Amino acid sequence: NKHELVIENVEKALAITKENELNNRFEDYDILTTAYECTEQFDKAIELHNWMLENYSNQDDEIGCATHLAQIASNYEGLKQYDQALLKAESALEICLRIEDTGLTLLIQSHIAEYLYELGQYDEAFEKVEQLMNSYQILNNEEKLIELKYLRCQILWMQEEIDQSFADLLDLSKEVKDNSEESIQRRITIEKSIIRCLEQMGGRVNRKEAQMRQKKLDDLVAENKAAYGKILDLSAEYKNKEVEHQKDLTEKYKQELEKRKQARLDAEKALQALIDSENKLVSTFGKPTDSNFTSFFSAANFLAYTNNLRVV
Repeated sequence: NKHELVIENVEKALAITKENELNNRFEDYDILTTAYECTEQFDKAIELHNWMLENYSNQDDEIGCATHLAQIASNYEGLKQYDQALLKAESALEICLRIEDTGLTLLIQSHIAEYLYELGQYDEAFEKVEQLMNSYQILNNEEKLIELKYLRCQILWMQEEIDQSFADLLDLSKEVKDNSEESIQRRITIEKSIIRCLEQMGGRVNRKEAQMRQKKLDDLVAENKAAYGKILDLSAEYKNKEVEHQKDLTEKYKQELEKRKQARLDAEKALQALIDSENKLVSTFGKPTDSNFTSFFSAANFLAYTNNLRVV
């Protein structure tokens, strides 16, 4: 509901902008696309990203083009159209490689690995993950390494390498140590996959261990349920403040647009004013300068013969 309120306010602001024939502000579209994505209105988000992509392309801004292509890919992922997501991500990657943007290149390659996995292209996905793990190992990015290692385990599972997937998951579970919300959620996800492997491998010992791990998993979820509730409450409070802030900005923006509109009307009215003397000419347009002296003295000469000069 909060995101829908943001959408309503920003759409109103953009409507005012269009009505008053003012330049569109990219930051408004960024806010709107984010709100569309949070409310899973992926088609609308794609439409806006395409509009911004066209503008960045006209400005020869390759970073902007690559960024919005990657975001379009992400929205296609939301629609589960992984073939389209892969095409857009590969287009973004082509730009990143050309301009040698290492950070964005690695991020997009990570998404490509996920899209390949979702499309069932497991060999290509596995190869991409291995390459990325080497890159992030050099960068010492532990968080991204954990994400990639988990994706690697998922690929191994789909390739029916259950024993290897199980062994890697056990190692991975030891690497997630802190108690942040994200880490706890990751531990829960890894533990579920371990239990799935045990159940798949079968046997009395494995089934027993699966039951023990399931109990520990239930305890972990129960222990953190209260913490999750507090986090959600804080998140809701932050979102409420953010929405109110956005409403204030929208109102100020509307007021600014009204002032601009009135200023333009006043300027047009002044330009259409009846000039009946040189003093009136000076008070309306100011004294002659290097940039307007030709037109100023043409008007002044005209006023020497008549007191009825109408400026349009």
